[in-house]
Amino acid sequence: MRVGALEFWPAVLLAPMEAVTDLPFRTVCEELGAALSFTEFLSAEALTRGAAKAVGRMWPSLGGRRFAVQIFGRETAALANAARMAVDVGASIVDINMGCPAKKVTAGACGSALMRELALAAALVRAVRAAVPSQIPVTVKHRAGWDDCSLNAADFARALVDEGAAMITVHGRTRAQGFSGSARMEPIAEVRAALPPSVPVIGNGDVKDVAAYQRMKAETGCDGVMIGRGAMGNPWQ
Repeated sequence: MRVGALEFWPAVLLAPMEAVTDLPFRTVCEELGAALSFTEFLSAEALTRGAAKAVGRMWPSLGGRRFAVQIFGRETAALANAARMAVDVGASIVDINMGCPAKKVTAGACGSALMRELALAAALVRAVRAAVPSQIPVTVKHRAGWDDCSLNAADFARALVDEGAAMITVHGRTRAQGFSGSARMEPIAEVRAALPPSVPVIGNGDVKDVAAYQRMKAETGCDGVMIGRGAMGNPWQ
């Protein structure tokens, strides 16, 4: 799988997870085969004002392995500044979170709340793309939609790619679902069908074993799979 000029194999990615994907956890997953790991999602506003807790979570992967930094926010200047900080610490990819369903994030109209503000979401991608070197891919992770009445993943993804997003990750649940119920395959497949073949689409949600991985690939046509909660456990048991 290619993301811009970068190649990843196998196309299995470790999802960004708050209070989970610290450096030790990422290192274990990378050593066990994850082609790319993401930092915990980090507030662009906190990074911009130099908050020690946020800045301290931009851990580069060990051994020179490539890694991605995920940032969130709704102010173009803050996102751009945070993206530059990510590049400065060695990130190979800057990812923008537009899928977090947590109330503390959506209450600030960030995360998945941006799926209801397409123009702003596109402007954020445009600002980050302009802020970082051309060889650094800008990517986005989002959901199927805000709720069952606004399943807009395909249109949303298309608009972000038009502004420079080099990869789209789709979690197959709506914001209203949170992490309840089951992830849907259809929104991921719709995004894959809507985008140029050169833009990889990553499926996410409920991949906890090889059978679930194979099902997601077969039913969506996605180029890769991102594993989140399914990666949490003892890998030697």
